[in-house]
Amino acid sequence: MTDTKRIWPLAVATTLLFTACKKDSTSPGTDGTGGGSGSITLSLSAGSLSLEQGADGTVTATIGRSGGFTGSIALSVTGAPSGVTATASPSTVASGSTSSTITVAVGSGVDAGSYTLTVHASGTGVSDVTATLTLTVTALSLGSYSLSMSPATLSIQQGNDATAAVDITRDGFAGSVTLAVSGAPSGMTATLDPSSTSGNSSTLTVAVGGSVAAADYTITITGTASGLDARTATLTVTVTAPSTGSGNTVWQFCPLSGLPAWFAYQDGTGAWTQVMPDADNRYVFDVTSGRGGVAYALTPSGQSQVTIHYGTQEELNLQGNGICGTSGTGKTVNGTVANVGPSDQAYISLGGASASVFGAADSSFQLMNVPDGNVDLIASRSTIAVAGSEVQITFNKGIIRRGLNPADGSTLPVLDFESSEAFDPVDKSLTINNLGSDGAFISESFFTPTGATGLLYAESSQSTATTRTFKTVPDGVLQAGDLNLLTATAYANGATMPTTTRSAITFFAAAADQTLTLGPDMSAVTVTSAGGSPYVMPRIQYSIQSDYDRFFTWAASQTDGLTGRTLTMSASSGYLDGASNVDLTMPDFSSVGFDGSWALAPGAQVTWSFGASGWTTSGGNGTGLPYLDGAFSLSGTRMGTTVF
Repeated sequence: MTDTKRIWPLAVATTLLFTACKKDSTSPGTDGTGGGSGSITLSLSAGSLSLEQGADGTVTATIGRSGGFTGSIALSVTGAPSGVTATASPSTVASGSTSSTITVAVGSGVDAGSYTLTVHASGTGVSDVTATLTLTVTALSLGSYSLSMSPATLSIQQGNDATAAVDITRDGFAGSVTLAVSGAPSGMTATLDPSSTSGNSSTLTVAVGGSVAAADYTITITGTASGLDARTATLTVTVTAPSTGSGNTVWQFCPLSGLPAWFAYQDGTGAWTQVMPDADNRYVFDVTSGRGGVAYALTPSGQSQVTIHYGTQEELNLQGNGICGTSGTGKTVNGTVANVGPSDQAYISLGGASASVFGAADSSFQLMNVPDGNVDLIASRSTIAVAGSEVQITFNKGIIRRGLNPADGSTLPVLDFESSEAFDPVDKSLTINNLGSDGAFISESFFTPTGATGLLYAESSQSTATTRTFKTVPDGVLQAGDLNLLTATAYANGATMPTTTRSAITFFAAAADQTLTLGPDMSAVTVTSAGGSPYVMPRIQYSIQSDYDRFFTWAASQTDGLTGRTLTMSASSGYLDGASNVDLTMPDFSSVGFDGSWALAPGAQVTWSFGASGWTTSGGNGTGLPYLDGAFSLSGTRMGTTVF
């Protein structure tokens, strides 16, 4: 019988010994999982990550293998709060690879704060490892913006309006800004267009009623935007009263010459100021700095004629007082001519009012708007001959009557060109120098001290001849103060649309042979626009030539549908005060009552001419030729077209 008490312990011991020997004899497997000595490590490129709400970021997870382990590693992330996602790419790091990118995305609704995320790495046959990532969530930055005004001040006369720009400067903020205005006194309105914008500007229009007292006012513009504090900017509005006051300069207009719809002046280079007329249609103002400018708009029959003059105070005053000199007071004077044949033309002038009679038509004429007071009458008869395409006009008889003051509606004694009061003109020779290859035509006018002007002679076509015969008033008819004005105008021979012209003018009293020496071609004129807001503002630039250095005028016309517009800008050498160039830009008159519809319109063709004149004889008023015996003047003109 077997002793089981002795056999059982021996069996147990044998089993334990077998098991231990089997374990010790185990060697690493060939599947890459390794035996019990394999391990892995995990590290992150950064231990912390700071992200704004709605943003995302990344860190790199790096895997290390040791102890013979070469298998793949699975990665995962835990601990992300609601609204935060954290993903590994790739989520399994294959054998032979060592890194993965951990992307953390923070939703816009995640509360700002600090969170701990845990990255896990695990592989078959090795112990798991972890690494921690501290996530800091910050509130979303909206950026910022600021407001400013351009200009920061406006000067507006009672009854007028002006505009300023509200500029929005953005720094990372792209949202909508709502604008509001406060601080305008009663009678002043301030409107914004637009009042809410995602752009960078808005236009503020300030309208000042006639009852607003002249003073300085501060208007505040407030901007609000979601999530940001309010921003403000201020505009100073200086309200002034239109002037009808006193001063050293007067511009007087007459109904027959046209009354301005608007008038303003500038003292030196100061601000433009609107002036209202007095009961006599006079605009009175002070130019205290020695020079300045005037600007006015005429609007006949819905058209617009804008004129801007720059000159010395003396020149401006002379110009202003001369507007009504020849415009008349509305008298109508009738008359008839005799001995004007079928091929003749008679030209009659009385104190600036003029009329023409053609022999093949009625012999009667009517002079409109003859001025009051003693004025002179100048009449000439010329024969008209047609030779091919040319028309020859030859002055052959003249009549001058002195000191007439006919009543309104009266009839003059007959102008008989074969009577004893008629005179025969005398022939004199004209030599034209520096004509070159150009063609020229000549004309002659006659002036008396009362301001009467009569056309005596005019060539109707160009000629390249440098010696001409012209007809003038004989010495026996002349009285003290009478003057002849002889002009030669040259441009490219045969040109129907010349782009440049040259003229020479001489004044003389006694009938005598004359010589006119033309100046050089006029140099280039640059015509651009200084801007299209609030309206087109042309800019004219010209380098002054020594022959054409006294007076400068740019004149432009435009037809836009049924609307006609003209703009004239002029300046004297006295105003330019030694400058070597002319640089004229139409000012921004929007703050002093100017209607932008009077200005040249964009997109429509503008036809322009720029003229510059010089004279060698002292005299004149700086803006016009000196009407003196022996005076000589040169002028040049450039012409062109443009679209603003």
